[in-house]
Amino acid sequence: MELRPILVLLLASTSLAYNYHDYVKESNYHGPALVNDSLFDDCRSLNVPEIICNTTESGNLTRDQAKRLILDSLNPSLSGLDYGFVGGWNNKVVFSKYPPVGVQTYRSGSIRDAWVKIVSLQPSMRSVNRTLLNQTGLIRSEYAFTFVLPNKPAPGGPVS
Repeated sequence: MELRPILVLLLASTSLAYNYHDYVKESNYHGPALVNDSLFDDCRSLNVPEIICNTTESGNLTRDQAKRLILDSLNPSLSGLDYGFVGGWNNKVVFSKYPPVGVQTYRSGSIRDAWVKIVSLQPSMRSVNRTLLNQTGLIRSEYAFTFVLPNKPAPGGPVS
C-alpha cells in the first residue's frame, strides 16, 4: 500500500481544521511599544554594586560611559572578556516585536513592522571596526512581524 495518498489526505484534513489565531484586525492594530533599557532601568536588580548604580544615575557620565561601567561591573573576569558570561548574558536577552535601535522595519500587504537582525556572533570581539571570530562561532538572530487582517470579509467566509 502506498503511503503518499494517505499522507496527502492527513495533511489536507489537518490544514482545513487548523485555525490561525496570530493576527490583529486592522481596526485593532497599533505598532509595537518601545521597551525600556534594562541596564538603566534595572541596574539595582542586576546585582551591581550600589555605588555603580548611583554613579550612572548622577548624570556625570554619557549614556555609553554609564553602560560600559555597568557592563564592566557585571563581568566576572577582571583580566579580560569572559566569553561564557557574555554568551549567557546575550542568550537571556528577550526581544519584543519592537525592533532593536537602528533596525529598519518593513511592511508589505498584511505584514507590518517586520524586522530581522543578527544580534550576536559568539564568541566574537569588536576591535578597530572589525569583528573577530573563530570557526566555532554561532550566529544568533531575532525577528518579529505583525500579521494584520483588513476589516472586510475574507474569501471563503467572514472575518470574526
